[in-house]
Amino acid sequence: MDNNSNNDSEEIKYVLFDGGGVLFNGVPGEMLLELRNQPKYQSLDVQEAASLIKNTWKKFKTDDTFTEEEYWAELRQKCNLDEDVDTLKVLVRKSMKTFPDLIEIAKQVKATTFSEGNNRGVGIISNHSISWFGEYAKIGDIYSTFDKNVVIISQEVGVAKPDSNIFQIALDNINKVASYQVEPKNVLFFDDKHKNVEAARSFGFKSEIFDNNSDNAEKLKFLLSDHNVNV
Repeated sequence: MDNNSNNDSEEIKYVLFDGGGVLFNGVPGEMLLELRNQPKYQSLDVQEAASLIKNTWKKFKTDDTFTEEEYWAELRQKCNLDEDVDTLKVLVRKSMKTFPDLIEIAKQVKATTFSEGNNRGVGIISNHSISWFGEYAKIGDIYSTFDKNVVIISQEVGVAKPDSNIFQIALDNINKVASYQVEPKNVLFFDDKHKNVEAARSFGFKSEIFDNNSDNAEKLKFLLSDHNVNV
């Protein structure tokens, strides 16, 4: 675990969160788990399904010309699903949920200040499609808490974590909107995947693992406090 330096130049000025796995649940895994409750899908292996569509998901989350319809067409073929594309689009949206207690902590972070007397900022870096992220944003009222200019959606920018370019995009956007200078060492990033946390640290961010499948709001508060961000 990285400890924040007592040096003011090292203090956290911006906190960034992953979407799925931190602020949101993961899709389409949750939807596939629900489908498995049907007798005809009892043998459906969700992990195997994720492996089968790995390249499809990679394209969907980074290529804004690749449509949701194309994604579902490939998934239903590879996973032998009977439902048509329109039905799958409805089902995946029904399975989406956000975690209000974690979003509330982000709001509390915004109310804290650092040594210069400025409020900290909060943003998101999410490996997601534009359409799916938009649904989550509506469910969780995301843009009332997070600065839209520092909500980085991989399909929108054409690059995904763990590629360091997405961290550079986030940092550039922070410095476009912040009234103070932010360096990589002033950013704290939470993600549920070790490879993304390691990539963020290599870029220069402070970064911690947080997985909403196993961690709760108190754990997030503890990790924030370890970097002298007390909520």
